[in-house]
Order: sequence, then C-alpha cells, then structure tokens
Amino acid sequence: TEGSTRRHGYSAYTASYSVNGQAQDGMRLTRDTGPTTAVASELESAEAFHKRAVNAVKAFEALRNAPLADAEDFHGPVLFSATSSTGVINRLFVPNVEADRPGMGTTARTNGAYQSSFKAKVLPELLDVVDDPRITSFKGRTLIGAYKVDDEGVPAQSVELVNHGKLVNYLVGRTPVRDF
Repeated sequence: TEGSTRRHGYSAYTASYSVNGQAQDGMRLTRDTGPTTAVASELESAEAFHKRAVNAVKAFEALRNAPLADAEDFHGPVLFSATSSTGVINRLFVPNVEADRPGMGTTARTNGAYQSSFKAKVLPELLDVVDDPRITSFKGRTLIGAYKVDDEGVPAQSVELVNHGKLVNYLVGRTPVRDF
C-alpha cells in the first residue's frame, strides 16, 4: 500500500543425507543433516562428508537398537548436540518470540507459549539472544538469509530478544501488538 517494491534472491549450496528406518518397537526414526552455505567453497570436502555420513549411519544403528526410554515424564536439564540444538531453537523458541496478534477480545499480548512471559525468564541466565538480519558472516562462514531491507520495505535492524535469560522483546512486524 506504500508503493514499496523489493526484489532480492540468494544462492545456496547444500550437501546433505537422510537416514531413515524403524526401531524394533515400530517407532519410525529419521535423521537428516548436512551443511547449507551461501558459498560453494565453504562446503566440506568429499572425504569429510563421507566420514560424517558413515558416522551418522553407525549412530543411527545404535539409536535403532537402543532400549525404549522409561515412560515417565522427565523434568530436568537436557543437553543437545550442535545439530539438534538448531532444531530446538527453530521449533520451540522462534515461534514463541514472533509477535502474532491474538484474536479480538483476548487480553493476551501475543500468541504462543511466551504470550505472558514479557520480562520473565525464558532461558538460562547465561544466554542472550539477538536477531540481527544484517549479519552476513559468522566466524568466517557466510550466512544465508541476511538482508538490508525486509519484505515490507523496512530497513533491517538488530533486535535484542533475550537479555540474561529474560524475554525483553518480541519480533514484531507492521501489525501492532499490545505494548509494542
């Protein structure tokens, strides 16, 4: 409605594999992994890829043959590997800091698990989370998804989401939400 037009694109390169199977109790198991980069030269070597794939198949076999975990719910700390931590953040954290306007008549600020967690602890105190779409590389590796202007024609900016474990902001679009 403001007359903004923005066209952009990017190239991505990936080398991935998928291991699928079924445990003896019938549980379906799948593991997908592989790096995606913006620059083809940043992909791992064929030898490194092969070694990682062989190790993944061995680990998958161990998982397939592992005993079934106790049916009791566990409430406590959990450690995640580097590859699985990405999925945890993408599925559990990110959707809950996106400020989606709730339906009419509700007193909630936003939807999701963090709708009433503003200024409350959502992560361990040692963690800070900042969303900065302007960062194009990290530790010498090119990042995919960086941009200078968003899809609504607004210049990108850094947003501090969590400070010392406390939720201090939501990812807000052009649609306003209460208090933002």
